[in-house]
Amino acid sequence: MSAGERDRLLKRAIRDHYREHAGRVTAFGAILGYTVVVMPGYLVDFGFPYDLNGDPVGPMQPVKRLQEALLGTKPSDSRLTGVFRDTPIGVLV
Repeated sequence: MSAGERDRLLKRAIRDHYREHAGRVTAFGAILGYTVVVMPGYLVDFGFPYDLNGDPVGPMQPVKRLQEALLGTKPSDSRLTGVFRDTPIGVLV
């Protein structure tokens, strides 16, 4: 796949995702941009940044991975992680 073809597909996917989620990710807040990981690494991955319109905005850059979220009563307690994996999470209003 050429870079131009990749950019066209990503532009559509980014626009659809942004519109579908009203520009927000529940756990993190407003979406400020997108990074498409194209090369997984050992401690960091590498990807291309895109703006909210789906246009590329810079060269390949390192991307830090998010740590695995744990559900438990203490920071090191992971006994409950995965228990609610198939249970939808409701939003309190």
